[in-house]
This record gives sequence, structure tokens and C-alpha cells, in this order.
Amino acid sequence: MRTITVMAKVLRNTMSAVLVSAFVILPLSCSSGRQVVDEAGGGSPRPVPMQDEERMVVSALPRAVIYKTTGDYYDNVPVGMDATGTRVVSYPAPSDLIVGGQLAKPVRLKDGYLLDRRGVTERTAFLDYTYEDYAALPAAPSPHELERHIVARHPFTEMYYVEHRGYGDIDYYNAFVDAGFDGCERASLQPALPKVKIKVGE
Repeated sequence: MRTITVMAKVLRNTMSAVLVSAFVILPLSCSSGRQVVDEAGGGSPRPVPMQDEERMVVSALPRAVIYKTTGDYYDNVPVGMDATGTRVVSYPAPSDLIVGGQLAKPVRLKDGYLLDRRGVTERTAFLDYTYEDYAALPAAPSPHELERHIVARHPFTEMYYVEHRGYGDIDYYNAFVDAGFDGCERASLQPALPKVKIKVGE
């Protein structure tokens, strides 16, 4: 019993050390927004790449998605597609589009980049529904019906993952844009296809 008790104490101490290390490493990673002062750039902060050992900790932390699209889909509702890009497998309820009394549209960043607020992924498509129109629906349409409203099945040209730091600190996210997302994880995207509205059943 004494041996088990000693081993339990060692395990607890080890876990505590890992957690402390995570909080120490977190501010030092690209995805967490590690920043250094760029004296040549007027003293403004810029993100720097994270090391391999830092990625192990950051990969389990909440991330934000910054992306750019082939067209202007800022006001279009996103839905999740299957691996083939032909079937809707996840979609919001109308009430899901309202957060804190406001529509959860993406946040505009520099150079045409957008900060996601709806959970877009590499498999996201956009509907012809606007946020306003969709939020006003009494209930979400069926997946079959939503497939009739898809206007962009492969809409992304770029997508990056960075540490989530709320949606109010625009300068924090723009710093990644300024640095060219150096050292940040880039999503593997399917080639963008022509924007053609496909009607199911035709």
C-alpha cells in the first residue's frame, strides 16, 4: 500500500508539472500569439514561430480560424459537408446565429482575411441564405433542402489556425496577417471550384 501511495503522489506531482509547463509554454507559441517587439518596424509586436515541443501543448488548446475565400461570402451562412463535398452533415439552428444579441458574422481583418465565429473547417460550404434571413426562419431547413441553397462548396483559398483570444482583440489577429502567418498551421484545402448553384434532383 505504501508503494501505491508513493506512486500516486509522484503521478500527481508529474501532472502538476505538466500543467504548469503548459501555462509557461503557451504564451511562447505562434498559435498562442507569442510576440516580440520589432524594432525595425517601429516597435510594434509581431508573432514568431513555435517550436515542435510547444506544438504538443498548443494542439490541445482552443484555436481560432482565420481564412480567405474565393468570393464575398461574409454574409452567407456556413454549413458542414461530408468528405465528398456533396452532402450537408452539420448546420446551425436559426438561434445559433445570434450570440450576445448580435449576429455571429465573421470579423473582418486586414487584406481580406476573416476571423471565424461559426466554426468553419476545410469542409465548410456557404449557403445563399444571409445571416439575417436564416436567423429569422422558424426552424432550420432539412439537410436535403439546404443542399439546394449551396452557392460555394469549396470556397476557401487560405485557412490558418491560431490560438483563440476572444473576438475583440483585432490587433492580435492582424499581427498574424502582418507576419504572413509565419510558423502557424495552415489547413489543407480542396481546390476551389467554379461557383455553380447545383439543384438536387436535376
